[in-house]
Amino acid sequence: MAPFELVVRARQVLVDWDGCLVEAGKLKPGAQAFLQTFGDKVVIVSNNSTETARQFAAFLRQNRSPIPASRIQLAGQATLELAAERYGAAPVYIVATRNMKRFAKSLGLVHEPSAASAVLLLRDTQFSYKKLDEAANLLRKGASLMVANPDQTHPRAEDVVPETGSLLAAISACVDLTNVQKTLVGKPSPTLFQRALEVDGIAPREAVMIGDNLLTDIEGAHTLGLTTIHLDGQSLTLETLLNDAPYPSHTNG
Repeated sequence: MAPFELVVRARQVLVDWDGCLVEAGKLKPGAQAFLQTFGDKVVIVSNNSTETARQFAAFLRQNRSPIPASRIQLAGQATLELAAERYGAAPVYIVATRNMKRFAKSLGLVHEPSAASAVLLLRDTQFSYKKLDEAANLLRKGASLMVANPDQTHPRAEDVVPETGSLLAAISACVDLTNVQKTLVGKPSPTLFQRALEVDGIAPREAVMIGDNLLTDIEGAHTLGLTTIHLDGQSLTLETLLNDAPYPSHTNG
């Protein structure tokens, strides 16, 4: 079945952000038309851990492609929301941007390095030796670990942007993480996919996932039984998908 027909038939369309809808802070060719055509059944599922769903929604409104915040699932926001449910007001150590630390505070999370029972790891553009020291030693002393996503980079035109996974790699060089209680929230973990399906209360077989990363988007979705469409950026993009080009899709059957 052609990708366009898969999207038309699906009750819900999960779509990745970086590399699929957006690149270098701008909507990619075909993204606006895609969102305007299928926006009522789109749920954005992204490993982004520096912004909130409201900020994504504001960006999309400005680009005439409105998707409500309730239909945007982000790894960083989900990590902090799950941490708030799990730890409440107990002290935690938050490695994140100032923006996400403000969001964490709004959820009631308490950043207290000296007494933290958990380390919450998001992408932190101000990551430092001190933060590496503090996080690693908290984990060595028995703190649990919640990781927003395992991606080591994400694309930016011809360059790459260091991601949460690169910070995790630095921490893992200092402490044996096999002895640490870990929770991975972002793709390929099922958490974000499940949260997306819950938005419309549908089963995996009724949805399709569109992504550009075979390891996180495609394999992660297959684990839950979702049909997937892999955008390789060349033969298949959102732009060519809308033109109903007859390129093969990846399916779980």
